[in-house]
Amino acid sequence: MKFLPFSAFLVFMGTSVAYAADSYRPHSISFENLIDDASFHSSGASQHLKEQLSATGMITVSDIPKFGTFHKASIVASSACGKVSGAAKTTVFSDGTERTTLAGVNNEENGLSTFEHKGWFQACHSFDENSIKFRKLVSEVSTAFAKRVSEVFVSESGSPFLTTPDKKKSYDSILSIVQGGDHLEHFHSYRKPQAASSQKTNTVDFHTDQGLFIAFTPPQMSGGQKDAGSFFVRHADGSEKKVDFSQSGDHLVFMMGDGVVQFLNPNLAPQNKIHATPHAFKMAENTREERLWYGRMFLAPHDAISETHGLTYGKIRQLSREDIKSNPESKYFALGCSGTQLSRELSEGDCSDDTFFCWNRCMNYTAYGLYYDGFPYSEENCRANGYQFLECIDEATDTIYNATVQRHGGFRPACTNSTEQYVKSPAVAQPDAGTCTDFESFVNEDGSQFRDGKFYRGDDFVVQWKFNNRFESDRDEICFRVSYNGNVGWMAIGFYDPNGQEVQIATDGTIGTRPNVMINAAVVMGIFHEEEGQVAGVNEYVVHPSDTRFHKWGTPLQNQSIKDTSFDFNGCYSEMRFCTDKISDRELAMSGGNKFIWGYATSGTIASKHTPTTRGTAAVDFSLYDGVSKIAPAPSPAGLPDEIKSGLFGVAAGVAAMVMVFALVFFFLVKPVVGQTEGGLEVKAVKGDV
Repeated sequence: MKFLPFSAFLVFMGTSVAYAADSYRPHSISFENLIDDASFHSSGASQHLKEQLSATGMITVSDIPKFGTFHKASIVASSACGKVSGAAKTTVFSDGTERTTLAGVNNEENGLSTFEHKGWFQACHSFDENSIKFRKLVSEVSTAFAKRVSEVFVSESGSPFLTTPDKKKSYDSILSIVQGGDHLEHFHSYRKPQAASSQKTNTVDFHTDQGLFIAFTPPQMSGGQKDAGSFFVRHADGSEKKVDFSQSGDHLVFMMGDGVVQFLNPNLAPQNKIHATPHAFKMAENTREERLWYGRMFLAPHDAISETHGLTYGKIRQLSREDIKSNPESKYFALGCSGTQLSRELSEGDCSDDTFFCWNRCMNYTAYGLYYDGFPYSEENCRANGYQFLECIDEATDTIYNATVQRHGGFRPACTNSTEQYVKSPAVAQPDAGTCTDFESFVNEDGSQFRDGKFYRGDDFVVQWKFNNRFESDRDEICFRVSYNGNVGWMAIGFYDPNGQEVQIATDGTIGTRPNVMINAAVVMGIFHEEEGQVAGVNEYVVHPSDTRFHKWGTPLQNQSIKDTSFDFNGCYSEMRFCTDKISDRELAMSGGNKFIWGYATSGTIASKHTPTTRGTAAVDFSLYDGVSKIAPAPSPAGLPDEIKSGLFGVAAGVAAMVMVFALVFFFLVKPVVGQTEGGLEVKAVKGDV
């Protein structure tokens, strides 16, 4: 997932020097009072919310179930991942503080983004696993917060807060703005080298975030140090305070941004104005610990128009990036900010010679031309070869990159005659909220025959399997059932290549490779819709040996081993089934590790666009019930050999140990089936056991 850093959407209020300020402890609303209609009003939370957002622009939500546990695991894992991930970006501030960031862009249509680590790293695998529940919880609390703010702050005239240029679509409430806009998500890790200055200026000066609001967690130090630096805010009365987060460790903080000045307050009654909170930060001195922080900024919808500028907010963000490209000397750009405030520099947009901004980064078009077409791209060379333009294009559709709607796909510099901009792929319709609430029963009951093993990825994606045709051939066959809690555009599972290397063209023009386990992967993929040349149904594929973009490898294999395939959606849940003993020419190992890659997309029906997905890798052992964590569904009797224990997973957990032993002895006296394996004896289930 490519991203725009928060620095692109900060509104600066001028330089400030850190100083001793009065302490301020944010007011709080409990999560229960926030989500319960009766409690929200009877507890006074409604009035409390209105008063605090008007006076300070800040409030916290407390007592969120499991929030503290999920948060701590996520930020600790993000620090370790940030040190190795190819997605991490590092910024150095004027006081010497270094910040490493993992970032993504979420929205209602695409859901939570994934982090493009550009390789497989154990630290990042742990981060992805630990952060997903935390990020979902932030989404739930943020939606509840937006709903309540919408109830408390209503347009005085009844006019919408925002509309599209043609007025055909309107955003009538704060909740609708949140649901229609992008959400920039950041995990930050700050560190201050010992050689860094101890000057009194702030690490980040006073500014107001350009979004509608930001949800963030109070900073925590990696080693438990209490001093996490100083965070200052400026209240509506002009007073500046140092925020005391000592009682807010497991709270989610909401702070209002410049969006309220731009498009909310003009439609609110004078007594109901919301305060956009200027804030500053100074890193703790003399510490070797890292300051860990998480935040999610909620932006205006890209198709909504700014009445002040006569441009959509998506266009404003695009022009902000282009301003930095065309005028590298310009450090600030005021477009899209209220009043005389200035938007901070987007350093990633400052592209050097022979490069231009493509796919949210600077790409060397000279090198791309030499690699793909044998001549260096330039406007002159494109025309000499029969093309009119040099553009950033989506290679699959020959359409021009559109940064306002597309953040992931097969984009690169190329000569083209196209003038058509890329259009976002259609969304996959999901079940109505609250109508499908029993995914676990679907997994356990509808998939009851797939009892030989399973593993989960998060709460919504499950892979189950059973052995098929056991003892009827020299080789076992595995039948798979892959399920998702909702509707998908596609889902896939198969073998990854630990030695996969993807071609990478650096900004300086150097052509090299980088590790990518998706390269050469042999997968079974189910595609729900047949469009743009992709084949609907369940088929085998082998990923291109140097390029992971779907249009490079999207033709199914001619000779396939899979059988009994299906890909269904029952109105609530998606399911893919197939049986096989190999994928492409790679045989399944009946015991021991199978190095699997898996993924699915809920954001669109067009697989070739490779929209944001949930994906990962797993080493799966089919001889174990839980093929990943090695936890059986029921405890085994103590004292039995390991090879005997492995055959007991079907016994109920509540049966006494002695009864289990007698049952096992009887089982093997009557129908012993023992197979020799490389690691010793393996007890196999009798025919008919599933």
